Amino acid sequence: SHIGSGADEHGGGDADVRTKLADCQSILEATRRQLAEAREALAEKTGQLETTNLEFRECAVALAELRAVVNGANEPIEAADLKGLVVEWNRKADRPFLEQLEKATLSGEERLHRLRCLSENEPWHELLLCDSPRRSLSASSRD
Repeated sequence: SHIGSGADEHGGGDADVRTKLADCQSILEATRRQLAEAREALAEKTGQLETTNLEFRECAVALAELRAVVNGANEPIEAADLKGLVVEWNRKADRPFLEQLEKATLSGEERLHRLRCLSENEPWHELLLCDSPRRSLSASSRD
């Protein structure tokens, strides 16, 4: 019976316990340092995210204000992308085209209009529109 002698049945004694305790404390300190570094990195990323979120909201407000100005304008406004495709326009920009169609149709002219349109799946596609004063058979059969 080795009670109080500091030796255990594995032969390590108090020195082994102190060594294991020191190892555990060392691991605990390293883990605390890593946790502090992770918290610091998280705080930095959170700050960056908040800044980006604020910038995004400011851009959204500016875009809404710009759209209100464009939509409220008394003149046609069209915006084109770098490829020259019209990507934004206001209602006034529709009017000259519609007036041209109406005039051509009422004058009895038949015209084919080629329009470039945006689509979600492709950068653009072409739309052919024919205006004519004549009614189609399906339209006249409904009268």
